Amino acid sequence: MGFPQPAPVYRGYVPLRVVAREFYYFEYDPRQEGQILEKVPPGEGINGITDMGFVPPARLGSNFLTGKPFNVFQIEDKSKIYQLFMGISPAVLRVVREMPASTAQNTLELDRWAANKMEFGWIDGFETPFLNPSAQSEIIVVPSIDFALGYANPLPFNVDPLLMFYVNHLQVAVVEDVNLVAAMLAGKVPVSIRTIGGLTTYNFPVDSVYGISPIPLGASSSEIATALGTSPSAPARASPGYSPPNLSIG
Repeated sequence: MGFPQPAPVYRGYVPLRVVAREFYYFEYDPRQEGQILEKVPPGEGINGITDMGFVPPARLGSNFLTGKPFNVFQIEDKSKIYQLFMGISPAVLRVVREMPASTAQNTLELDRWAANKMEFGWIDGFETPFLNPSAQSEIIVVPSIDFALGYANPLPFNVDPLLMFYVNHLQVAVVEDVNLVAAMLAGKVPVSIRTIGGLTTYNFPVDSVYGISPIPLGASSSEIATALGTSPSAPARASPGYSPPNLSIG
């Protein structure tokens, strides 16, 4: 699992193995749950860029759960991860992500053209249908982080968004075998590499969540051992016969 780091590293990794998994569906109605207060307003239909009806990103809360949580995908257990795939209805609806919340993903390097619009970085229901979400809709949620979703409507009338999440709820453990971690980073064993959020740098407490330091690609065995807080000759805690599972749906 990769996390943004300051230059010149840019990305540091936490080696994890999946020890248990459950799969389920979760339907989410943003307006009924209270994430947004009204339907997504109509677009003006002039240019399809800055003229769309717009609801700014907000975290996925719920009015129907005790305490009205602001984030229904919040994780407090440090051994858990959500792998989400999102289906969108209606198909024309455009959804943009912020992860962490207030940190935009998929933006141009020159920044957004207008702070209150979503001109790029969106995914719609044609790309990821409500009952058949695509790999491009994947969202990885780990402890101490959350995400926000915003909506843009190119149609000349109001629309009600509806989302269907395919959820892999994973229990994970840190791999502490230095040689296995080195092989994982070098791509010498089958692994699924996932990164959190976009390319925007932010601070994530890797040390306090996973008890290790983030490991850069190309790290030596001694650097890996230092990050793990172990020694290069320490016995493996990950099973020698372990084979990382396929984290894709289907």
